[in-house]
Amino acid sequence: MEDFLKDIMKTILDNHLREVKLIIKEVPEPDIPWISNDKLAEKLGVSKRQLRYYREKGQLAYTREGKKIWYSVSDINEFMERNHGNN
Repeated sequence: MEDFLKDIMKTILDNHLREVKLIIKEVPEPDIPWISNDKLAEKLGVSKRQLRYYREKGQLAYTREGKKIWYSVSDINEFMERNHGNN
């Protein structure tokens, strides 16, 4: 009886896993390019500490994925326009 239940559970889990994989394949990739914290600091010629200051003050939108910080290109462009557009 125990083996029978294990087989049923395995079949159910395998079916769900197949369904999830199909769903994941159907989700389109985001159209928004993202830049990592390290790359943005390098491209702007500022320190990571300066980027943290902008984030903490709410001046630069970001997304956190685990320990990684990402910025959308559109948010970076808005930030640059607001802060450096008149220079």
